[in-house]
Amino acid sequence: MLRIFGRTSSSNTQKVLWALHELGLRERCTFEPTSKRIGSGSELLCELSGHEPFGQSKAFLSACGPSATIPVLVDSAQGREDVCVWESNSIVRYLAQAYGPAPLFDGTPGGLAEASSWMDYALSGNDYTPCWGSTNHWLIDEVARTPCEHRDRARVKRYHEDFVILAARVSSHLVASGRPFLTRQGFSVADIAIGCELNRHVQCAIVAQRDGLIDAQLTSSHFRGVITSSSGTLLGEDTYMGRLLSRRAFREQVWLNEAKHTALAKTGHLQELQGAQLPHERVVAVMREGIIG
Repeated sequence: MLRIFGRTSSSNTQKVLWALHELGLRERCTFEPTSKRIGSGSELLCELSGHEPFGQSKAFLSACGPSATIPVLVDSAQGREDVCVWESNSIVRYLAQAYGPAPLFDGTPGGLAEASSWMDYALSGNDYTPCWGSTNHWLIDEVARTPCEHRDRARVKRYHEDFVILAARVSSHLVASGRPFLTRQGFSVADIAIGCELNRHVQCAIVAQRDGLIDAQLTSSHFRGVITSSSGTLLGEDTYMGRLLSRRAFREQVWLNEAKHTALAKTGHLQELQGAQLPHERVVAVMREGIIG
């Protein structure tokens, strides 16, 4: 039995849920909602909403790993001692090696190393230069977890500009390599790590634009091949995000969970998209409406 402790609005938890569904492990895992920063029944930070953290205690999370953060995976396979893994990228790599390799890597040390380089890149950096971690943290906290009247417009602008730089690096790699995904082996754990980051940033940018926090920039050349096609089509099937959206596991475990958190989609849209079948075309329509509506 696989037990996952986390929060569906956490991009790190979304990586794990995506990997589990790609591997067909949905029926073998239980999800136990747990959060330290977001209270139950709210999308806001606990200190702003007054709600309390929920799920497993900090003592439990600290016993799993020194950072005491989500997600955490406990694998209680029969015949051996429980395996406890913390840190999202390590969990994804563990699942790929224990229950894969297909479709998460090609089964070779070289393939895993190539994909792991991108996973480590998603975690690298500091607050002095553009990096995924700081950009992710500050954008989502301001756009989704802080009431409109308390948002820091300058902070949103700064970290959106960092995102433009980071997205341009992914775009340059995809254009130069001519590959549909990040590595030579095709779709892999590399795309899970970077894809969750891009999804969060794109949705935050759409909402920030909608709410007047930033200017419209999602059609710029920096996003060519990632969000816009060579013809300028938003989220076309020939873009990196378009290819990710064609994967049901991504649409249901990443895009939809993030859309609930960022309030990208209207309530009616979420009710429509909540069903077992989440069509690619409808997801793209909702995102385009947010960008150009």
